[in-house]
Amino acid sequence: MAADWTHTNDSSGGQAEDKAFFDKPKNVRLVMRGFYFGCAVVVILDIVNLVQHLIGAHELRHAEHPLENLPEFYVLYGFVGVALLVVISKGLRKILMRPEDYYDR
Repeated sequence: MAADWTHTNDSSGGQAEDKAFFDKPKNVRLVMRGFYFGCAVVVILDIVNLVQHLIGAHELRHAEHPLENLPEFYVLYGFVGVALLVVISKGLRKILMRPEDYYDR
């Protein structure tokens, strides 16, 4: 008799399906809530820094360039950086791509 690796026997004698961590909706909700909480904390800290900059108080970060004082500068900087990576990689694909049967020759 062959072993069935997709199921495990539970104590009741029936078959119970093993689920990975992210297969359970409860765990997905927990991770997403943590992600949203982290995003909210970062936005709040950026707003606090902007207010402190506007009133002349001690800032959480010290900008080296005047553009860094714009609200959500790093979000825009990161987005533009990733967008450029995608555009550049599409161009490199045309240069570096090999024919489908390259290794079969």
